[in-house]
Amino acid sequence: MFGEDPATRTLEMAQTLHTGESAVWRVVREHQLQVGWRLTTQWVAGDAACKVFLLLRAFGLYLSSNVLVCVSLDRYFAVLHPLKVNDARRRGKVMLVFAWLIAFACSVPQVRVRAVQ
Repeated sequence: MFGEDPATRTLEMAQTLHTGESAVWRVVREHQLQVGWRLTTQWVAGDAACKVFLLLRAFGLYLSSNVLVCVSLDRYFAVLHPLKVNDARRRGKVMLVFAWLIAFACSVPQVRVRAVQ
């Protein structure tokens, strides 16, 4: 499943971990929100909790998409420059950090837009 070189193996494992982690964020937060809504048929947790849950809901969507883009770009660069393993490790870490930051930045408008009525 993973490459023979230890440097690329750890990068591939990190990307796999982040892909799984972003999917967990998406599924767990979405299900918690839906279960709470179905049990109460109204939002009883207040405005702050509403904003936090909607922020996490959007964050999971953006994060899973961004990590998929990171994996795709990493594979593209691996084909384009197969001998630059040291650059790949640094580039992979930077791309994953940016994926998390961009996902958070894109999901922050949920806090300002949504409110309990």
